[in-house]
Amino acid sequence: MVEICISVVGEVAAKVTGCLLDPITRQFGYLFNYRRNITDFNQQIYSLNRARERLQIDVDAANRQGDEIYPHVQEWLTYAEGIIQNRDDFNEDEKKASKSCFYLKSRYRLSKRAKRDAVEIAAKINEARDFALRLSKTMRL
Repeated sequence: MVEICISVVGEVAAKVTGCLLDPITRQFGYLFNYRRNITDFNQQIYSLNRARERLQIDVDAANRQGDEIYPHVQEWLTYAEGIIQNRDDFNEDEKKASKSCFYLKSRYRLSKRAKRDAVEIAAKINEARDFALRLSKTMRL
């Protein structure tokens, strides 16, 4: 009977510890992985810029042929341009954060934002790969 109680209590304690420990370590991970998150974000921005340039070349070629570009492709290009321009604001915030009295809070906020945005940008880069085959429709005269 005692062995059953000990095993049940052990399992419950393990689950509770797992439920409490994971969110805490994730939050501290933003601080400890700050430099990596910022670097990953900047690499994703670089990849997004390259994907935008490649897609823009295809769009320009389609426009020269008189094709109509699909709206979702134009929206993607606008999105990519906006994100690339926002990188400058992000880097400015990073410089300000290092001079701030609330250094840890700023690092946490920027690291969390960089990690979230890097994942979103990676998804958008994959979306651009799908445009390679169908980015315009031929206009018939």
